[in-house]
Amino acid sequence: MIVNGGTVTNAKGPNDCYQSDQWGSIVIEGNANQQQQLPGNVNDPNGNGMLHLINNAHLENGHTMISMNASHIPSSDRPNYWGGHVTAVNTTFTNNNGFTNYARVAEFMKYHIEDRSSFTGCTISNMAGGMTHWSNHGVTYERNTFDTYQRHALLTYDAAIEVINGNTFDNSIHNQFDQAAIDLYQTYPITNGSTIDGDNIPNQFYGGYHSIYSDGGATIEEPNIIENNVFTGGQYQIYLSGASRHQIEGNDLIGPVY
Repeated sequence: MIVNGGTVTNAKGPNDCYQSDQWGSIVIEGNANQQQQLPGNVNDPNGNGMLHLINNAHLENGHTMISMNASHIPSSDRPNYWGGHVTAVNTTFTNNNGFTNYARVAEFMKYHIEDRSSFTGCTISNMAGGMTHWSNHGVTYERNTFDTYQRHALLTYDAAIEVINGNTFDNSIHNQFDQAAIDLYQTYPITNGSTIDGDNIPNQFYGGYHSIYSDGGATIEEPNIIENNVFTGGQYQIYLSGASRHQIEGNDLIGPVY
């Protein structure tokens, strides 16, 4: 599926009487046992489905706008279809209905092969949550802007992500301990850690309660890398809890409360 400069939004009846409703999801089925096909190279009918968002595409007012969970099939069969792919470039994700009903951009499911999904140059605004990741690794974020998110911009649960080069996180509405720009949560030692590295263009974090919160981040092979970022204000800029294996260097920490 390709959204080329178009808008996906909620249905509106006469006089916008259904304006407050949310649509469900764009569901992307995958093949849990195969490497993902990428845009421009989709030739295996048994491979993963793919969503390609380009040229100022706009998704708004969805509950979980992009889902890798094939909820329309029996739950016992769903794991076989995890591993769907999304490439989003210069796309806007917004929610005009407040923070009701936990509206989020995307949910990634368990996938043991590298997840080659990516978001580049996107804007994520006025969402309860941004992207959630469960037991996958490799989703990449580059030069995106996250603002006005209720809980977190990026959440991992036994998963690893790549946050590189020029992402901006505005946490200014956060004032509670369970809020963070990036929340890394592990229940057991996973193989590879997340990379949050502005090597070429620093990632910027502004205000809020936690910029990066990591709980149980004791990885087996590669550590969680937090390098070359700029943190300005906020309560806790980098907060580590529990078992920990992190490589933290080259960051600018400007004016945290703690």
